[in-house]
Amino acid sequence: MYFKVEYRHRIWGSIMLAVIWTVAVGGLFLWNSHLSSTYSNSIARADTIKAFNKDQAFRLWAANHGGVYMEAIGDIQPNPYMEHIPDRDVMTASGRLLTLVNPATMIGLIMKDFDKLYGIRGQLVSLDPLNSDNLADEWESKAITAFKAGEKEVGEFTTTEGQDYYRMIRPMKANKLCLKCHAIQGYKVGDVLGGVGIRVPMQPYHEQLNAIFNGNVLSHGLTWLLGMFGLTAWHVRGIRNIRKQSTTQSELAIAQISSEIKSDFMSSMSHELRTPLNAIIGFSSTMKAEIFGPVGSEKNQEYLDDIHYSGQHLLELINDILDISAIEAGALKLDIGNVDLHRVIEDSLRLIQPRADKEQVAVTASYALSRPEIQADERRLRQVLLNLLSNAVKFTPAGGEVTIDAQSNADGSMTITITDDGIGMDKEDLTLALSRFGQVDTELHRKTDGTGLGLPLTKDLVELHGGKLLICSEKDQGTMIKIMLPQS
Repeated sequence: MYFKVEYRHRIWGSIMLAVIWTVAVGGLFLWNSHLSSTYSNSIARADTIKAFNKDQAFRLWAANHGGVYMEAIGDIQPNPYMEHIPDRDVMTASGRLLTLVNPATMIGLIMKDFDKLYGIRGQLVSLDPLNSDNLADEWESKAITAFKAGEKEVGEFTTTEGQDYYRMIRPMKANKLCLKCHAIQGYKVGDVLGGVGIRVPMQPYHEQLNAIFNGNVLSHGLTWLLGMFGLTAWHVRGIRNIRKQSTTQSELAIAQISSEIKSDFMSSMSHELRTPLNAIIGFSSTMKAEIFGPVGSEKNQEYLDDIHYSGQHLLELINDILDISAIEAGALKLDIGNVDLHRVIEDSLRLIQPRADKEQVAVTASYALSRPEIQADERRLRQVLLNLLSNAVKFTPAGGEVTIDAQSNADGSMTITITDDGIGMDKEDLTLALSRFGQVDTELHRKTDGTGLGLPLTKDLVELHGGKLLICSEKDQGTMIKIMLPQS
């Protein structure tokens, strides 16, 4: 019997640790993958801006030098829109015809070669181009219209002909040098001539991202395997110890060893579970506050809220389980001291008030204490009151009321009464609620979270103080709970 009980405990502990370890490593993997993808996209955009700046530098140079003369052969022919410019065409002494090439044409030629060499394509586009090759497509037309309304830049990740690209376009505004060719179209200085677009292929960045992804899979996979190996070794060693103890010890010795194992397990779990959970809660809280920079999309913020809430909920569950385990093992020690009951009740009400406001439940208090001092463990007494007040608020519909009353008795003892007009319980429900992990199935319960440990733990803590917990409840009539603490 001893072996079966301890074997189940060991299995439960191992599974819980394995799940927590898997969730932690998996969460870090997903977050690192997200950061890698975001970084890859930001690098692609930075490279796009560099290509844009390069084209602008070439265009500015050509404009400042009045264009360049090139031999009129092949694709290079005299520009009909520059006939009004003196010396558009020059004949050299050797008989070669040179024609003046404007900045737009020069940059267009450079962009074509750059596209062939590196796959980065740039183009000057307009809604009303002199050269029909520079007519803007639908996306570019919308961007140019936005530029006229004051937009500074438009960019998107897109797929064209089965290839992924990042394309960006910025406005091209007319200056005095531009009007040398475009004045005939009616443009003035400062008008938006069109836009300068850059398209960068994403394949190199995807390849780099895949390499990072594979590295993350390997590193996180090995980390997870090492952790699981350690958990397996811990589990196997524990099973062997249990087998050995079950066959070599008497019933009394076995009970004593069981208590020691529980204490060791509780101490180990307190550190091994609380420490990473506190880190997860702390890190997610820091990220939610965006202390080190913006999180990004609303979906990332939603995930962070879920991580933060889930971490807090899991920590509360673990704390309750460890407390119950400590009580069962006789390892939970109270820190008894002089406690001001008024202050403990007021602290508890202040902590529960936000939830009561959210649930639209009124919470009131009254006192009839000849002396407010009591000998108790202040932290555990506050835990008792918070558990009971939380349950009362949770299972009281909107518009209901929860009251807490404290009074001194003639024999020196004290009674704290918490009353609500909520859904209440019948005898069967009350028996279930006082059992470990027992949860009453109600419509309100399905809308709330819980573990079924709060009420049993509360009863145990009250009894550790030498007191009694009495519950009087009736279906659909509410619940009254009395905490009777002995004379100090």
